[in-house]
Amino acid sequence: MKAQKWFASLLVSSMLIMPLNSISAASDTTSGQYSLDFSTASYTQKTMTVNGQSITFRAYENVVYVSNPVDTKYEIMNIYVPEQYYEGGTIGSYSADTAPIFFPNSIGGYMPAEPGSPGQGMGGGNNAALLALSKGYVVASPGARGRTTQDESGTYTGKAPAAIVDLKAAVRYLRHNDKIMPGDAEKIISNGTSAGGALSALLGASGNNPDYEPYLQAIGAADERDDIFAVSAYTPITNLDNANAAYEWEFSGINDYSKLEISTDTDYHIQRKTVKGTLTADQIQVSNELSAMFPAYVNSLNLKNANGNALTLDENGEGTFRDYLKSLVISSAQKALDSGTDLSDKSWITISNGKVTDINYDQYVQYLGRMKTPGAFDALDLSAGENQLFGTATTDTQHFTEYAQAHSTVADSTMADATTIKLMNPMNYIGTESTDTSKNWRIRFGTKDSDTANAISAILATTLKNKGYAVDFALPWDVPHSGDYDLQELFTWMADLTGGNAVNSGAASDTSTTSTGGTNAGMPGTPPDENAGSGTDSAVPTISTTATSVTARVTTAVVMVADQKATTNGYNIKGSNYFPLENMAAVLSSTLKRFDVTTGQQSSKIQLTSGQSYTDSYNISTLADSQKAAPIQTAVYLDGKPISISGYTVNGNSYFKMRDIAKALNFNVTWDSASSTLQLDTSSAYQEEVNG
Repeated sequence: MKAQKWFASLLVSSMLIMPLNSISAASDTTSGQYSLDFSTASYTQKTMTVNGQSITFRAYENVVYVSNPVDTKYEIMNIYVPEQYYEGGTIGSYSADTAPIFFPNSIGGYMPAEPGSPGQGMGGGNNAALLALSKGYVVASPGARGRTTQDESGTYTGKAPAAIVDLKAAVRYLRHNDKIMPGDAEKIISNGTSAGGALSALLGASGNNPDYEPYLQAIGAADERDDIFAVSAYTPITNLDNANAAYEWEFSGINDYSKLEISTDTDYHIQRKTVKGTLTADQIQVSNELSAMFPAYVNSLNLKNANGNALTLDENGEGTFRDYLKSLVISSAQKALDSGTDLSDKSWITISNGKVTDINYDQYVQYLGRMKTPGAFDALDLSAGENQLFGTATTDTQHFTEYAQAHSTVADSTMADATTIKLMNPMNYIGTESTDTSKNWRIRFGTKDSDTANAISAILATTLKNKGYAVDFALPWDVPHSGDYDLQELFTWMADLTGGNAVNSGAASDTSTTSTGGTNAGMPGTPPDENAGSGTDSAVPTISTTATSVTARVTTAVVMVADQKATTNGYNIKGSNYFPLENMAAVLSSTLKRFDVTTGQQSSKIQLTSGQSYTDSYNISTLADSQKAAPIQTAVYLDGKPISISGYTVNGNSYFKMRDIAKALNFNVTWDSASSTLQLDTSSAYQEEVNG
């Protein structure tokens, strides 16, 4: 048993607890710069509390998973192992030999992503990584390059297919070290949201396919298999070369839109606003042409429902495939109704004797609302993030569909090569020759998600089912573009697959942490735990207050998000800076950490909704200096759950600490006092800091 090898070195490793970056210079068994052999001696020991129980684990962080990395900021992995497994213990029915490996990525928007870590989720509870550890899983969270990654010379190094190649390399690293690491590398379960969900699906669909081999060899990936046991994918932004047509088919005739626009003025202030408008005649023509292309694509797939009946569309876009999507929404509404959700305000839903008997699908799509203009993913002006994904080492953006290239509004535009386009679509690999597609799938796409068409996830799930794979597919009611909102259901599914016994640790809402080194923070990009979003106000929010008013002095800060710059005015109160909540929301409105702000009619409650963009414009107001500030008395909720936040009222306006918002939404923030700059890193987890 591989556990015997750990015990043989346990005494030595216990005396060698050191920062993990000590392994970065190793090159003992490979010809490259970095070793592919896992070091059991280099870790920090951490303890977190889940539902009143202490969870102690070893943290092996910043492990370079290839021998010839292009970018060691991203081609690294954080690995976490319950301490019991080094002591011969078990958690539930799992042991060191049998524990599945939970493999969550933090990728959003096909941007570069650093590896995640266990800690607090966006809703204030435990994130998926921490819950996984408490239930006996080994957690391995990989980083990956993305569409904006560049080297020192300005060469792009993260264009497609870099992200999927990196994830495959991380899987190969785990399998290469399976004999010396706790956890079963034959039971790797991938998890991701949005673009991360798409890459989770692509990872599961394309296992061991030789198309990726040249790219893997180039970065020095281990000579191992890269297939995985199971896939969890939330709202996957996938099947990109057909997503334009799918989006226009779904939103055909919906000409009003509400989209986010970002601009920078001459002073480099970020201007973010939601633009509501109506498609122009030219845009409607593009929409109609793209929509008309979708039926032929659907019909080419030869999809069938559970009864073996063909799912098709006629030339008008009507047919059994659309009826199937309608049935999924009806099932979602029924589940919501059964759970006590009031659907009486949805006039497009027909309910009889407690049963949802019908919906008006056209009115449902109106309720859903168009978010993007044609083409949604391959933009005719090359402005979409996906255009950037398909760039090259020297060209930032390219088209990846023939229609967009033929109708491009950009002079001398180019199109991505066919091989790269193929490599990024899981539909090209499911069940194909020389491919080991994952046998187990869980796919979720919310009924209030208009970031892509629901048809895309339905096509993926149905194709998998038709080819004999086990698929758990659902459209959760009224859920917007988000993920990890049903962790209890996710872990039940995982336990059923792996033969794990239930471990009662998933309901915790508090997380306290100690460690012998390093920091502990939540998984970047990970939404609330399974208790979030209930909409209940039963808990009393903790709001930091002081007994008397204090003096507030005007402060101005530069706010940096990625390479975008904004300025905001606020107040320095008792040594900390406080800013308008609305300005924080505006600054983050184009990131995965975006949130909307609403205030109750009596101003007794502030509601923050993650995953939704703040719709008002960014304001920089002139403030009076040396004002009296009183602690706020307004309760603040995030996705229906109270959060702890420090705030003050000055002249009737509320100001809050950015660090508290960062902690609640789980992104990192650093303060440079010399330049009065707040750096917001939405791709990294929140970390405590003495100043800020």
